[in-house]
Amino acid sequence: MRRVIVIIIAVLLMLAVPIWADSGQSGGFWNSVLSGPIWFALGLLVGLLGAKVIKPWLAEHPEWAVAAQGIAYIADDITDWARAKYPDKEIIRHIDELVDKLIESSGLQDVDDLRKRREIAERAITASLVRKGIMPESSPS
Repeated sequence: MRRVIVIIIAVLLMLAVPIWADSGQSGGFWNSVLSGPIWFALGLLVGLLGAKVIKPWLAEHPEWAVAAQGIAYIADDITDWARAKYPDKEIIRHIDELVDKLIESSGLQDVDDLRKRREIAERAITASLVRKGIMPESSPS
């Protein structure tokens, strides 16, 4: 139960990130001095949390794997959206990297990898249809 609460808190933090980033707070001392070592330590902790706690727990409770994958998709989409909307905010970049590391170390699929696979499959299907003459070749715009 504690692990589920941790996952829920992580998702709530991901929802709060865009609001915090839009508030216009500058980093100052935080970005210049403290940010490097703290983000490095958080990256290590997140990797350990995923590999030593979440991954074994999901292997032990496969019924939660679908919910965990859904939460991972949502968190990754939120951080990717926030990173695109606020490209100059370093904290967004760091949080996006932490979420990606947690997803990777937990053994879950990254939504970015799924998007790439989907795009490759769509291009292959389109090319096959064009070769067979079913679909007209579109000119690049």
